[in-house]
Amino acid sequence: MVDLKEIKKLKEIKKLIKVVHQSGAVMEEALCQNRAKLSEKRDGDFMNDLKRQLIEIRTNGYNFTDYDLDNLSLKMIRNIGSTDFVLRDELIYTTFGQMILLKDLLDKNQLNQLLEICLDDQHLYYGLGEKETDSVFARAFTVLIIGLVLAADNRQSF
Repeated sequence: MVDLKEIKKLKEIKKLIKVVHQSGAVMEEALCQNRAKLSEKRDGDFMNDLKRQLIEIRTNGYNFTDYDLDNLSLKMIRNIGSTDFVLRDELIYTTFGQMILLKDLLDKNQLNQLLEICLDDQHLYYGLGEKETDSVFARAFTVLIIGLVLAADNRQSF
């Protein structure tokens, strides 16, 4: 025979479990929001550093003497889809144009590596089919970088 006190205890335990579960979900959501804020800050700091670096390069007449072009290219292509039009249009795209076409600074291996990155799922195909997102910037500006690489290949096949 089931004791009423046992049933009440079980119901109380069930309520406590539910409260703990809800509290855990709230805590998890708060942790996720904090992680997102930290990530945004870190990404924002990174993008501001890249922006400052590219402004400095532009100010110095696109003199790349003191820069690691592999590292710089990688930073720029990772941010090609930025919603910051100054960073994306005026700095990243223009700097790639200077490096690839005007100053001919990237060798065949670097151009091939850049092209491979452009053709991956995080660039040319990023967010394909999504609606009402900013992923179009990554795809559109990746196509422009591919155009620069193809123009360099047209000039001297690699």
